[in-house]
Amino acid sequence: CEVISAMNVEDAIKMAIERHPDLAILDMRMPKNVESAGLFSPYAGADICKELRNNLSTRDIPVIMLTVMSESEGIPESLEAGANEYLTKPFNPDELLKVVGKYIK
Repeated sequence: CEVISAMNVEDAIKMAIERHPDLAILDMRMPKNVESAGLFSPYAGADICKELRNNLSTRDIPVIMLTVMSESEGIPESLEAGANEYLTKPFNPDELLKVVGKYIK
């Protein structure tokens, strides 16, 4: 199993298209690009998910969305964007493994 990570929306989309991961775990809040590091978009994870779903080469990648409890209003947005699952932070690591196990054998 190989893990790759991206620190912003642009890099995440680019890496997903280039590397085609078996699964994507996205945070709802991420910077849009390198220049905006530290300036977080509230629905960046949903933006990434929409881009993945709209691209033929990435539309089948399972997506797990992470959000902080105070952002529970972001849960409908993540599901509407096409996320397969969501977890609220803080989450139990066993819960994450269980969800990942549904998509990775």
